[in-house]
Amino acid sequence: MKKEDMNCYTNRELSWLSFNERVLNEAGNPKVPLAERLTFASIYQTNLDEFFMVRVGTLMSQMNSKEKIYENKTGMSSEEQVAAILKRTRELEKKKAHTYEQLMGELRNCGDERAAA
Repeated sequence: MKKEDMNCYTNRELSWLSFNERVLNEAGNPKVPLAERLTFASIYQTNLDEFFMVRVGTLMSQMNSKEKIYENKTGMSSEEQVAAILKRTRELEKKKAHTYEQLMGELRNCGDERAAA
């Protein structure tokens, strides 16, 4: 595949992180009922845990291989993919922390409303 053809593809792992960000977005969406938002937050974290165990774990194994392995669509090496994943995950973790604080605040408010009733 030509290098210019590789620019039209998104790396599979980074695309997956974008999908999981959409799950996180649902956790932060005030139009979604609170209980469902908590479920989305849980799904986001479970997805991320499995992603690191399986997909990032595979990339780490490839990095320890004697031969350099490149992703066939974007031409990224295992090292480049892991670096991009870690950078993107740091961004998502900031967003997750903000979403978590928002959810916990709303849960506290629910408790306060019930105590007042």
